[in-house]
Amino acid sequence: MTNGRSARGGRYGDYNPQGYNLRRGYGGNRFGFVASPDYNVEYRKWQLSDEAIEENIVEALDADLSIPSRDKEKIRIDVNNGIVILSGTIPRRYSKWAAFNDIYWLPGVVDLDNRIKVETNKQQQRKQKQLKTKT
Repeated sequence: MTNGRSARGGRYGDYNPQGYNLRRGYGGNRFGFVASPDYNVEYRKWQLSDEAIEENIVEALDADLSIPSRDKEKIRIDVNNGIVILSGTIPRRYSKWAAFNDIYWLPGVVDLDNRIKVETNKQQQRKQKQLKTKT
């Protein structure tokens, strides 16, 4: 090894037995490389239908025991071309982020917009007072 170069290639390893394309210039790891498999273009040709993605989302939320069932009922799911929009108002902040984490890596999900609002205790108390005064 001389001047930061190895016998296999460049300074940070042009030797690449897995077949990854190493591109410089944006994002990537601390060395400035972005690794993408050669089959990346072929992989994107298939896309799950919006209905299948929504079914996967419902199953993932149902399987998550950390989200209470009454919070799951308040979450609305909209899927359009793989873009998922979560909306609704729930009382627990943790449920909002747990739902996001459950859905983000599901197959077919291109992007996830988490529009779930968390209701504070004061807002809940105001609603209860308004309901009591109306009745």
